[in-house]
Amino acid sequence: MEENKILTFILHKKAIFISIIFTFISICGLLGSSVIIVFKNKISHFFTQEVQIEKENRIFRTENPVKQPECTINMNIPLRSDGLLNCWQQSDSTWGSQYDIYIYNNTAKKMQNWVLSLTVPKNAKIDSCWNGFYTIKNGTIKIKPSKIALNDEVSPKTFCKLGFVLYTDELLTESSFSLETKLIEPLFCNKKFISFTISTILGLIFLILTVINYKVVKKQQQQAEKEISEILKLCARFIDTRDKYTQQHSLNVAKYSKLLAEELGYSKAFQKNIYNCGILHDVGKVFISQSILCKNSKLNDEEWEEMKKHTIYGAESLRGFKEIENVTKVALYHHERFDGKGYMEGLKGEEIPLEARIVCVADSFDAMATDRAYRPHLPKNIIVSELKKGEGTQFDPKIAQAMLNLISTGKIKI
Repeated sequence: MEENKILTFILHKKAIFISIIFTFISICGLLGSSVIIVFKNKISHFFTQEVQIEKENRIFRTENPVKQPECTINMNIPLRSDGLLNCWQQSDSTWGSQYDIYIYNNTAKKMQNWVLSLTVPKNAKIDSCWNGFYTIKNGTIKIKPSKIALNDEVSPKTFCKLGFVLYTDELLTESSFSLETKLIEPLFCNKKFISFTISTILGLIFLILTVINYKVVKKQQQQAEKEISEILKLCARFIDTRDKYTQQHSLNVAKYSKLLAEELGYSKAFQKNIYNCGILHDVGKVFISQSILCKNSKLNDEEWEEMKKHTIYGAESLRGFKEIENVTKVALYHHERFDGKGYMEGLKGEEIPLEARIVCVADSFDAMATDRAYRPHLPKNIIVSELKKGEGTQFDPKIAQAMLNLISTGKIKI
């Protein structure tokens, strides 16, 4: 039973539909995260900082459990080889000094296209500089990176060093810095992008496997249906050959039942199922004496009671046969009447299963349209009249009207 559920699930294309939806959502997430990352990478970030200038040669940055700002800056006056500060006083009492600057990238992103600005006294002059391009105007020094110095891109969790020699009236002790930069996050460093990439790949793999599986199972099902159809036709021939006057009856009823289901607007699956029900509707007749089946005169009461039992025999022989839906009910109830005067249980109206009501009309039509042991086939006008007369009494009126439509449009010829 569980295997049948899985098979039905696959054949109804639900697995393919679900995998398509999952893959589509993953692709949308992938594209969405890519757009967001690209957009963020184009945004310029601004950082400002007040810095105390240290007068010794060391990098003032230690591992600290306190979360650091995204970007930080240190500035100091280094020591010379003789251990003294690398600064000096000029004859005009101005001071010259070397200043080293460290820009720290504390993020998990690359720092690119950065521009560093710092305030200095308005009369300050730059004598020399390194690892960047420097301009000074109105007491502000602007520094841009140098590709030659390989500091145009600062990797995550690293720093770059630059510096200059500056002449001022007094040694600098503090400065205000501002840093404009773009923080670039590579796509494959973003957790959401990685997650959506993995889910997209898995979704595509699942979709491909599901489609392949669907095609294989569909082919197997078609082959099985072909084999079952041949077996059912063999059963129909066996049933019908017991009475030379009703040969092809089972196949005719199956064909008419399918046309009725199509005319009534039922699904292809229902049409296929009702066709198979039509083939087996009279299977119980194999248990009826041939003398009764082939009698060329009216049956007596005892013979008629025995003939009616073919519905019970058919239902009993098909009990437990689950491959054709409601086939047991069709075998048992196809002689019930819409007005409740049929056999074997006297069901009425929609108490009679739909499939049995359809087969009832198809069965009655074929009985009128073919030769029988006790009479030749009826003419078209009599058949049409009988169908109309049976609407709401013997037949479900909607199904009887569908049969009349099939006759009038020429889809069923008499």
